[in-house]
Amino acid sequence: MAEADSGMRIAIIGAGWVGCHLAYRLRDEHRITLFDREPEPFHGASLINQNRLHLGYHYARNAATRSLCRFTFDRFMHEYGSLTYAVEDNLYAVPDDESLLDAGTVRSIFPPLIFQYEEIEANFLRDTSMVWRTQERYISPIEAKQFFSEQLSPLLRQEQISRANIKQLKQDFHLVIDCTNNSLLKPSSNEYFEAVAMFLYDIQKPLPFGALTYIDGPLFSFYPFHDGAISLSHVVHSVAADAVLPIEEEPSMEKLEQLREKAELHARCYWPEFLNHLSRKGIVISMKSKRSNASAYRAPLFKQQDNLLSCYTGKIQGIYLIEEKVREILEGL
Repeated sequence: MAEADSGMRIAIIGAGWVGCHLAYRLRDEHRITLFDREPEPFHGASLINQNRLHLGYHYARNAATRSLCRFTFDRFMHEYGSLTYAVEDNLYAVPDDESLLDAGTVRSIFPPLIFQYEEIEANFLRDTSMVWRTQERYISPIEAKQFFSEQLSPLLRQEQISRANIKQLKQDFHLVIDCTNNSLLKPSSNEYFEAVAMFLYDIQKPLPFGALTYIDGPLFSFYPFHDGAISLSHVVHSVAADAVLPIEEEPSMEKLEQLREKAELHARCYWPEFLNHLSRKGIVISMKSKRSNASAYRAPLFKQQDNLLSCYTGKIQGIYLIEEKVREILEGL
């Protein structure tokens, strides 16, 4: 489909989920240039991520994030469902003692008739007070990369955009949208950056689940990764570095392996047979921007300076709230 030859001139910086979705949705109405430092989209956090299509179970402590996930699920499936896969036995679990919320509270937050999950027995787990099976899905970053590469190649310009380039872009375009995960504007006082590790494993013996996520607190999850691997992520032990400014240097492999040991030790407390099923593969790192918030707020955040909008989201499904914000700004120009 051809780019619009009328409408606003819009520069989008960053070809991850946010930037690609905006370019894809706005290209028929406006003149879009999608900038990225790489020749193809999806090379950063959009590729190296758990890539869940959430229904909200991960965020029992935050109503805004739960609502974002639940009410954008069907919209995402309508638009990008071909990029997703069902995860058989996609399980969530509440530990007896380590969760910030007890099982009864979790049940009250997620009424089963509304959220349509199935509570099950999981005898392979220890010290666990509640386990339920969900219909959340895996978003394939490999297929998303291919899809957006095909759809947006005429709009994509390989160029490293720095803070020094912004002034000129603001003159050349009606609207400049920073989708670089908060890396171009000065972070606010409650924002920070993390280097997040995902510990990868080959499956040596059939697993008793397709995915397993413990909530709600400093816990862990196993989730599918591309190429048939599965990842282990930990709220505490996956954080290899954090800083108030974007992190440029990756942590050492020695530090990453130490974090893996801690994450595995914690996982074995609940699933003792863990290492009988999985063998270590590798470790991947992504750089993420977050907001300091104890209740796990992951909905989009915005900063605007004249015709420059900076936006980022803790969840892929935040692309829809960002699109609404951008359309609101365009209507006012």
